[in-house]
Amino acid sequence: MCTATPDCADVIQRVADAYWKRFSDRIMAAYVTGSHAGGYAVPGSDIDLVFVLSGAVTEQDRSASAALTKELHGTTRLGLDLDLVGSNDAVRPALKLDSVLVRGSDVRDRLSVMPLTDWIAERRYAACWLMSHLFGRPGIAQIPLAFPDEAGEFFGYNTDRGGVSDGPEGSTKDLVRSTSWAATALVATESEFFLTSKAHLLDIIGDYLPEEWARHTRNLLDFCRCQTNYEIPTSTSQRARLRELCIRTREFEDYYLSRHLKFLLAELSSSPDRARIARAKIAENRLPRLAARLILGSGSRNTTYANQKAGRHDSIHQRRPHPIDCRQ
Repeated sequence: MCTATPDCADVIQRVADAYWKRFSDRIMAAYVTGSHAGGYAVPGSDIDLVFVLSGAVTEQDRSASAALTKELHGTTRLGLDLDLVGSNDAVRPALKLDSVLVRGSDVRDRLSVMPLTDWIAERRYAACWLMSHLFGRPGIAQIPLAFPDEAGEFFGYNTDRGGVSDGPEGSTKDLVRSTSWAATALVATESEFFLTSKAHLLDIIGDYLPEEWARHTRNLLDFCRCQTNYEIPTSTSQRARLRELCIRTREFEDYYLSRHLKFLLAELSSSPDRARIARAKIAENRLPRLAARLILGSGSRNTTYANQKAGRHDSIHQRRPHPIDCRQ
């Protein structure tokens, strides 16, 4: 763990020290998730850390964690993805099923995983939000989507997060993040499995997505992570390859949104709480006007999304995911 970048272990120690100091009376454990936990991180990979507090996390706790996260981001160029959960809370599957303890006592056997349908909905809405907000889009107003920057060599998919991979032209971190979240949401919906990492996604994506989009996701992650460490390449051939991948990404976004509209229709036919959330997300993301009108006008209550997923709230894919091999 944490061998991709020389100072990774030091960063984890500093971050853990800060959380232990701030939440000294309640903090129980710290875990690494994602690529550093799985042993397939590359030099530009973010460090994903989850801290567990006793009891439930309050809004005051979240505010304190947000302020701490902002402060810690200024201490390193490594990307930090920090999360705070309570021992009484339902947690995301990566913490429970695919994490490594780095400090404190192991409490994973005491944690419960959030219901599968809730986790899928969270992934679906987050993927839609990422497509809009990571690339400066004002919203998702139409399908086909416009490129974030029609005039840019990489159409605005190269963004600058101020991280170790960011050069004068930014990096592909957000491109990978948005695409992998959208692919994860689609695969989870079709498979009714929890997915805990990019490695897990790549292991089963070919079973649940059309070949063209499974291949695009694999190609994008291989090129941006393994071949270029999220950096914008300088060679003419690699720049041409990245441009091609960006073109295909916009087409994949259209595919995702077309499937997402069907998901929203099912959510609107679900429980009042889920329908309320779906209506809010339609407005928030400025979904296509015609489709939104169709969805918002739907009165169908015949089959609920929850019933479609009945008995699958704790589904866990048992096949052991293959590590992402970034060796040349």
